[in-house]
Amino acid sequence: MARLTSVAGVGWRKNPEAVRALVDTPDFEAARAWCEAHPAEANGYLFSKQCIIWYTMQRAVSLLPRRIRMNCLSPAPTDTPMLPAFHQQAGRDFIEQYFQAPVGRNATPEEMAEPLVLLASDAMRFVSGVNLFVDFGYLASVETGARPALL
Repeated sequence: MARLTSVAGVGWRKNPEAVRALVDTPDFEAARAWCEAHPAEANGYLFSKQCIIWYTMQRAVSLLPRRIRMNCLSPAPTDTPMLPAFHQQAGRDFIEQYFQAPVGRNATPEEMAEPLVLLASDAMRFVSGVNLFVDFGYLASVETGARPALL
């Protein structure tokens, strides 16, 4: 199994208590109640992507005995019909400063689809619990301090 998240979820390690608290809720109503009680933490897109990464790793561990793999893919901003909505909501300059791949352009849908197919294929049969950043060096740039980190 493979799930899609985003480079926007990169900050989950700085927010583990909140991420675990939401992911560990027993059902939808409890999750909704948790989000309503914690609006600063449950702040939308970024937090949801953090939760997908944690959920993927947690679920991968629980599926090990059944030999079922679970991974996720974190794309850099990708030229899809959804991208203009992100630009409108957060601002194009903000997204380019904090999330665009260092190559200076957005990814194409094909540049995301091919790694996703690979991640779900038998070529990756010994890979489970991984969040694969497909970002042309975005994460490396953030973690080495070459560019500012939002989270």
